[in-house]
Parts: sequence; C-alpha cells; structure tokens
Amino acid sequence: MEIIYIPCRWKKDIKIDTKNLKKIEERKVGIVSTIQFLDKLDSLEKILETRGVISKRCGYILGCDLTNALKIAEDVEAFIYVGDGKFHAIGLALETNKKVYILDPKSGKIFRVTDEELNKIKKRRRAKLLKAALGKRFGILISSKSGQFNLEKALEIKNILEEKFKEKKLKAFLFIGEEIKPENLLGFEVDVWINTACPRLVDDYFDKPIINAEEFIEILEIFKLIQKKC
Repeated sequence: MEIIYIPCRWKKDIKIDTKNLKKIEERKVGIVSTIQFLDKLDSLEKILETRGVISKRCGYILGCDLTNALKIAEDVEAFIYVGDGKFHAIGLALETNKKVYILDPKSGKIFRVTDEELNKIKKRRRAKLLKAALGKRFGILISSKSGQFNLEKALEIKNILEEKFKEKKLKAFLFIGEEIKPENLLGFEVDVWINTACPRLVDDYFDKPIINAEEFIEILEIFKLIQKKC
C-alpha cells in the first residue's frame, strides 16, 4: 500500500517569552521540533544568539523517532524542544541524559522536564526489568504500522529466549497488530511483554511487565547472573 505524507505547517510565528529564556543556563543547545514548527525556528535562534547561546538545529522528531536529535547529542549541553506537550521531550531526555527545555510555541512559556519526572519513569522501568527476568512465557509485540514494523527483531528475541536458554524452558509468542493497547492484550497467558514497536508504549499501564526490545539485553544479563549463582 502506498503511503503519502502531507505535512501540516504552523502558519503563525512561534511565541517566545524572552524572560523565561533565563532558565536556560547552558551555552550550547540543540533545537528540535515536530515538523509543523520546523519553518518557524529562525526567531528563536536569533534571540539565543543575542544571549551568547550557540544553537544547533537538528531537524524534526517524528513519532518516536529521535534520530535527528541523537545525531548532535554529543555536540550540545542541552536541548530545546519546540512543540506541544511532554511526550517527545521526555523521550529525548531519557535517551540522551541531557536537560530538555520545552518551548510552547502557542503560549511562549518555557519549562523543563524535571529530574523527578525522569526518575519516576526510570524506577518504574527498572522494577519492570526485575519482574521480567522472572518470567517464563514472553509475548513479543509487533506493530504493523509503517515505520514501527520490526518482525526481524521480534524473531531474533524469540530465538534467543527459546534456543540460547533452553534449560530455562522459556516460551515466546508473537503478537502482531496495528493498535497495541493494554486493553487489547488482556487474558493472554504470558508473564512478560516485550515491545518492538514505539518505545514509549512501555509507559502505558499494562497488566503484565512490559519492556522494550532495547532493554532485552539487560534481561539477558540478569539471566546470566542467575545462572552463575546456580
């Protein structure tokens, strides 16, 4: 099926509360936005320049894809995300371990993703990892959406679980669907969900522990530690 992407651009200028820019203490920042605000970042760069801040524009974030921002992560001290809400900003902060400021283009207000917010998410994910290591039956989630479909990764994980850890008698099952929601997965006899789709899916509240495919390596390390003790 052919897919046509039609970007929707923000026609107005973005608002910037210059007083709030004082909150940004770093002198090298990366600027990232969703695609609708991409053409409206010149004014922000100019204002930052007058304050002695060196900015580097890295493009847009699409869905859960942070690739453009990650390319410049080592060259900046913090990020300014121009867009609505905290979804992308929190994902960027978790992925880069750098401060992320959010500039709301409609109100002009600037605020930061807090350490408290990030620590809560990290603790919750760590608890899920520990619970996941005790599982015996794994459900591997695959999204059929364009850009998220990753059957190859799912099969790789299934093979590792069932072949490399035969002595543990682990079982892995593939679950493919367009909409992966907690309510659609109730009643299945699995102990753990492993997500190969949008990485932010694990922040939803499932009835079983759910981890990302990227976190699977940590499960393997726990398996190895358990084997050594036995």
